[in-house]
Amino acid sequence: MALTKIQFQPGINKEGTQYSAASGWFDSDKIRFRKGRVESIGGWAKYSNNTFQGVCRSLKDWAIITGDLYLGVGTNLRFYVERDTLFYDVTPIRLTTAAGDPRFTAVDGDSILTVEDTDHGATPDDWVIFEGATGLGGNITAEVLNQQYQIINVEDDDTYTIEAKDTSGNVVTANSSDTGNGGAGTIAYYLLETGTNYYVDGAGWGVGPWGSGGWGTRGEITFGEQLRLYSQDIFGPDLIFCARGGPVAYWSSSSPRLVTAAGDVTFDATIGSSTITVNETAHGCTESPINPAGENQVTFSGATALSGSSTITADVLNQTYTVDSIIDADTYTITAKNTEGTPVNSDVAVSADTAGGAVVASYAGGVYQRAKYLTDAVAFPSTSNAPSAAFQVMVSDIDRHVICFGVNPLGSDEIDPLLVRWSDQENATDWTPTAINSAGGQVLSTGTTIVGATKTRQEILIFTDEGIQSMRYIGAPFVYSFNPVAENISLISPNAAVTAADAVFFMDREGFYVYRGSVQRLPCSVLDYVFTNVQMSQRYKIFAVSNPDDSEVTWFYPVGTASADVTNYVTYNYLENSWAIGTMDRGTYGHTPTKDYPVASSNNLDDVYTQYLYSQEFGYDADGSALNAYVESGGVGLQDGESFMTVRRFIPDFTFRGTSDNADITVTLKGRDFPLGSESTLSTSTVTSTTNQNHVRARTRELIVRIEANNTGYGWTLGDMRFDTRTDGKR
Repeated sequence: MALTKIQFQPGINKEGTQYSAASGWFDSDKIRFRKGRVESIGGWAKYSNNTFQGVCRSLKDWAIITGDLYLGVGTNLRFYVERDTLFYDVTPIRLTTAAGDPRFTAVDGDSILTVEDTDHGATPDDWVIFEGATGLGGNITAEVLNQQYQIINVEDDDTYTIEAKDTSGNVVTANSSDTGNGGAGTIAYYLLETGTNYYVDGAGWGVGPWGSGGWGTRGEITFGEQLRLYSQDIFGPDLIFCARGGPVAYWSSSSPRLVTAAGDVTFDATIGSSTITVNETAHGCTESPINPAGENQVTFSGATALSGSSTITADVLNQTYTVDSIIDADTYTITAKNTEGTPVNSDVAVSADTAGGAVVASYAGGVYQRAKYLTDAVAFPSTSNAPSAAFQVMVSDIDRHVICFGVNPLGSDEIDPLLVRWSDQENATDWTPTAINSAGGQVLSTGTTIVGATKTRQEILIFTDEGIQSMRYIGAPFVYSFNPVAENISLISPNAAVTAADAVFFMDREGFYVYRGSVQRLPCSVLDYVFTNVQMSQRYKIFAVSNPDDSEVTWFYPVGTASADVTNYVTYNYLENSWAIGTMDRGTYGHTPTKDYPVASSNNLDDVYTQYLYSQEFGYDADGSALNAYVESGGVGLQDGESFMTVRRFIPDFTFRGTSDNADITVTLKGRDFPLGSESTLSTSTVTSTTNQNHVRARTRELIVRIEANNTGYGWTLGDMRFDTRTDGKR
């Protein structure tokens, strides 16, 4: 019989049986459909070898005018800002104690320290930083105490435990001399409560104040005991973010943390030394983990040469310096350098030299400072009724309001789950509505709680548990209009909607939808497969991502036990209306325009303290290993399966990308005699870049074709394969 071209319809179809999918594809992993053709997806590699702590479920990239590129990384343990592949912990401080409030107790022969601090508000796994402590008298020295610790156990509202360690992280055991309590100078800085990696179904995020023990009528779960989700958005060059159910924080990429008045700074120098002592009252430099960068930078301007010096000139002084050592709260040292960075020795000895009397010191902010809550009146002196807790924060595109969804009303710390509030225009800290500003709020009329919100073209879609509302900017006096666009349709998780191609694609509890001015259900050929396998108790881990380069939107979702994390995905090509399925472990995945490739995060729950970012659609391998992409067809038969067929050979048709010398495609022919019969492997053939044809011997009523690749260094696209088949009787 002549060669027969077998062409399968694009897309995976699992809505029926494998036999009923005869004209298409039935199963897949790590493939996509482009122009009707099957091809392997792009690979991935570590974004860098630097790690961070906690599973990341939120990423936001942006660039500022200086050319610096940033990435907000929200994990269940910390919040980071990434710059130049380094991760800076900018987690805000929720509580700073008075000096002497924390007191330590050690037990001879034990590494566990008990910390007494009235109303500390901490939960297990939270982070605390100690400063100013003196040693306890033995092995528990000041160096051991004045570090960042993770709380092991909370015994009550006033007491918790930590495990003593040295600065390398090695456990330190107390001895009989450790009888002190840390002294009257100990200060504790408590960071934002950590979260978990498990969604507690049915409890939700309650309506009690964040950080409190009770969350209203929905359950007794606390802020730190729920799955940690973040929302992030850009406000000019800066970042605004919010842990779901917690306070709204602001991180400035460019503002210095301190600029002195002219003349406040003086210098000491010694002949023959490049070390310069800088005198500045309350300079604020610190060597503790309060400083995310672990170093301090200061830029001097307005200086003249030191008195009588020909080496420590204005050019030497008026530069940016990294602080070498901090002597005390008013004094630190730097190493004088020329404009090329070479150390310069002083030719004079001076003390408290004013260098002209007009020196200004600007202390770097950005990655050298932590984020601050919008309610922090010290950091934001003009703050007015800023939210103390919210489900989600967003910055509107055109009118530049900061908007919170599911937020505390004015005069209360308890979240109203249907309340939307927004700040004054172009002002992130003024939330008090007045006749001369545009701050305001609106309680939605449908549903019991806001699940999530998504920006689209000139409007915001707000998803409640019972419907969808459109939020549009209309200007004064009402600022925004709110109109229902759909009922009895919701969002399966806060991050299950994504904007792509001027539309919003989203997933609810029963299907997939698109919004283009109105809501339409997407016909889905893998619907039953996805919703039968998704672990609904962990549905809040589901997230959506767009891939505009390939006209795709993808939903990642958990499968397995009630403690499952994300392992699977389903992809929709909105230009070709085709679906694909596959597996991939990810915490989140973002289309990141400022990066060369999309960025995703790991979700290794076995080691939450060693997590990575990955550059996706990069190369052809799975971080150095084979990608293991495959696609399997529905059952193909002759004469509706009335007769057997014999396959004698096939002509492969592939295009290879990358190193075709490594190309190694396995083509497996399977068969069964009846749709409910047992499937058997009839032949397995290897196709390389030089294979012309493969001879096989296969006889079956229903032919299944499986194509898979298991080598590194290449990608592949399937063309039109031809099979040499003939009819071979009815039995």
